[in-house]
Amino acid sequence: MSVELKLVHFGRAFGRPDGSPFCVKPEAYLRLIDVPYDLVRGNPMKSPRKQLPVLLHGNKTIAGSQEIIEHLRAEFGNQVDAWLTQEQEVQGYHLVKSVEEYLYFLLLYQRWMLEENFQLVKRAFFDEMPFLARLLIPILARRGSKQRLWGQGVGRYTAEEVDARAYEAVKKLSQALGEKPFFMRQALLG
Repeated sequence: MSVELKLVHFGRAFGRPDGSPFCVKPEAYLRLIDVPYDLVRGNPMKSPRKQLPVLLHGNKTIAGSQEIIEHLRAEFGNQVDAWLTQEQEVQGYHLVKSVEEYLYFLLLYQRWMLEENFQLVKRAFFDEMPFLARLLIPILARRGSKQRLWGQGVGRYTAEEVDARAYEAVKKLSQALGEKPFFMRQALLG
């Protein structure tokens, strides 16, 4: 039997399932709902939104991590968080948004704008490319990241300001988690 779901992603990097947290997110969800899937390395420039991840499900192409999860919920039921109260859903939504739309950009800055980190990124993401691509694509990717960061606002900070904001964001997440092994875990236990 062939696997009906194919998750198109960048590929392993830094000892993680993928170098992109947005590719890790739907893969983690697929593991949680225990649905068979194949991982396929892809080129973001060939995807509908020029970014990864993409889920191929039969003749459907679903682009974007949240859109993929919403599609999986519709197809396989809400097995992961159906037990949440409305208040917890709202809290979870805002927690995810603070990570994906704030902390993400602070980490993106640290990954792409700090020279020592960028050298690691180049090796992890681009070393397997042909020689000319390996020289050109990291420069273009870094330039695109710099433009995104400037437009979002984080690119206007100094490295020290980014570090301070990232530290504060992670500290607040740690405080919100407290002694629980997972966010929203208390509802599951009691």
